[in-house]
Amino acid sequence: YQYILFVITRLPVPSLYAVKAVSFIGDAFLAGAAAALAQKDGKKSAAAFGLALLLPTVALNGGMFAQCDSLYAACALWGLALALERKPAGAAACFALSLAFKLQAVFLLPVVAVLWADRKLRLSDALIFLAALATALPALLGGKSIGALLSIYTAQTGLYTGLTYNAPSFFALMNTTGLDVYAYGNFGMALAFGACALLVACGVKQAGRLTREGYLRLALLLPLAIVFFLPRMHERYFYLADILSAVLAAKDKKAAPICALVALASLGSYWETALPLSFCALMMFAALILTLRHTQREENVI
Repeated sequence: YQYILFVITRLPVPSLYAVKAVSFIGDAFLAGAAAALAQKDGKKSAAAFGLALLLPTVALNGGMFAQCDSLYAACALWGLALALERKPAGAAACFALSLAFKLQAVFLLPVVAVLWADRKLRLSDALIFLAALATALPALLGGKSIGALLSIYTAQTGLYTGLTYNAPSFFALMNTTGLDVYAYGNFGMALAFGACALLVACGVKQAGRLTREGYLRLALLLPLAIVFFLPRMHERYFYLADILSAVLAAKDKKAAPICALVALASLGSYWETALPLSFCALMMFAALILTLRHTQREENVI
C-alpha cells in the first residue's frame, strides 16, 4: 500500500482524491470477490455485489476515511473464492497479497489449514505464498534495511496497550478503568487463540464434507470470534466479519439477521454517538452465537 501511495501522490491530481480513488477501486474489487464467493451454479451473485458496496462500514471506511481495508479484505476473499474453485495457485497468491497489504488478514488466514486438509490447497502452494516476500524488493532497493522490513508487523503489535479502541468486543462489555491491561489482555488472547484453534480443528475434522456455505460460515466465525476476544482491537478490525456476513446473507437468506447485527454493531462503533459501545458489543456477540447455531444446524461443523 505504501508503494501505491508513493506513486499516486506524485500524480498531477489532488492527493486526497487519488488516495480515495484507490479505496473506491478496492471497494469494487471487494464487491467482485463477494459476488464470486456467493455464486450459485457458476453465476456470480448480484445480491452479494450490491450488499458489499452498500454496507455502511464499507462506504465509510473507503469513501470517508480513505482506508485500505477493502484491499486486504478483497484479496483474502478472492483467495477463498479461488480455493473453492480449485485454483490453488491463484488462491495462495491472493492470500499472500492480503497479508502484504495488512496484518489484519490473519483473522481469516487460519481457514488455510482447513483448505489444505480438504485438498483445496497444496503444500507446494506455500512456495507461492513465500514468493510474496518479493514485494519487499523495492523497499530494499530504496534503502530500507531487512531488519526494518521484518519488524513492521511486530512493531504494530506493540503500538497499543489498551484493552479496546472503540471495538464492539468482549472488553467493551466491562469498565476497563483501573484494570490490569496486561493480565486481562493475556486472558483475551488466550480466549481468541482457543476459539481459533477450536474452529480450525472442527473445520479440519469436517474436511471433504464442507459445502460452499459451510466454508462461508467458518470464514465468518473466524474474524468474528478472534476480533471479539482479542484485546487492543479497533472498530475497523471487524471489517472482514462485516463483508463475510453480507456474503453469507446473500447466499442464504436465513443468515440475514446475522448480517444485520454485525452491520449495525460495526456502524455503531464507527459512529460513536449513535449507540452505546457495550450495546454494539452485545449485538456482535449475538451475531457470533447465531452464526455458531446456524453452522451447527446446517453443517454440523461445531
